[in-house]
Amino acid sequence: MKKEVFFAIVFGIIVGLVVMFGIYTANNALQQSTNQISTPQPTPSALKEPSEQKTNLTILSPEDNLLTDKGTVPLSGKTLAEATVIIFVNGVEHVVYADQTGSFSFEIPLEGGSNVIETIVMNKNGEQSKDTRTVVYSNADLEAPPATSSAKQVKANTKTTKEGDEQ
Repeated sequence: MKKEVFFAIVFGIIVGLVVMFGIYTANNALQQSTNQISTPQPTPSALKEPSEQKTNLTILSPEDNLLTDKGTVPLSGKTLAEATVIIFVNGVEHVVYADQTGSFSFEIPLEGGSNVIETIVMNKNGEQSKDTRTVVYSNADLEAPPATSSAKQVKANTKTTKEGDEQ
């Protein structure tokens, strides 16, 4: 009987230690999750100065889908002060910098046909804004009246012929 009591006591101590270890682990996990919830981590945008949070880009000219007969067109706009402005014209990169007021301008050389102008502004933190415009360059006479349709003339001639056949 002494052996049975001894084994029961040892078994009880082992079970008690396992239960206490479980409670201790659960309590530590609960305290850590409570600390993380009560002290929110600041986001990177909250650490930035208000002037650096957003990269604004406003293109003043040229307007989108512009049709021109000039070989160059001025690109001008407004953004953050001293921001880097990258301009891609038909895949060719040009870099300009905005002045202290945020104004920038660049004379864009155009190729015949459609020209895709992509303007990208980057602030000091590397955040960027994009604007894409299309300018069509054609040296054709843009003021000429539209050509008359030969289809209308053919239809009129056909109608006259039919009237003559009926008589």
